[in-house]
Amino acid sequence: MLHCPFCHGWEVRDQRIAIIANDERAVHQAMLFRQLSDQITVFLNETFEPADDHMKQLAALNATIVKPRIKRLVVERTQVQAVETGDGRVFDVDAVVVAPHFNARTELYEALGGTEEVVLFGKQIPTDARGMTKVPGVWAAGNANQPMTMVSAAAAAGVGVGTAVHGDLLVADLNQGLA
Repeated sequence: MLHCPFCHGWEVRDQRIAIIANDERAVHQAMLFRQLSDQITVFLNETFEPADDHMKQLAALNATIVKPRIKRLVVERTQVQAVETGDGRVFDVDAVVVAPHFNARTELYEALGGTEEVVLFGKQIPTDARGMTKVPGVWAAGNANQPMTMVSAAAAAGVGVGTAVHGDLLVADLNQGLA
């Protein structure tokens, strides 16, 4: 089971990839994984009916669309082998892709007066480019304000926000001294 073509895609290149749909994020996943394989099957799983423009996009990607609900994944040891649908069909696959929601822990931010932001892939703490929120003195970085950020980018964002916080504190101290 995979979710990110940048983290796991190379390992499944040129293989039969199943994408389990929940909503329009499945179209996004199909676009990304199609760059790695021409064998993409999107299982709508009776949870999502793509809009006409999404169906056109999936057709342009030559993705196979399967509508019935998934009955089970056929797994041997730790390797997925197939997807079986409720109507008895079995589709051989080598990898299964899901599109999870990435939800930042926003409780503290909300307790301080902030409001979470819901985006297509989850919920986050809204910030400006430097990581500053609308709540004075509260900053956020990494997966807190960009849920799909990979580890290295999240760490780098933390460094960037840390320097911005330091700069603001420096200016506040200077202004206090000038007063």
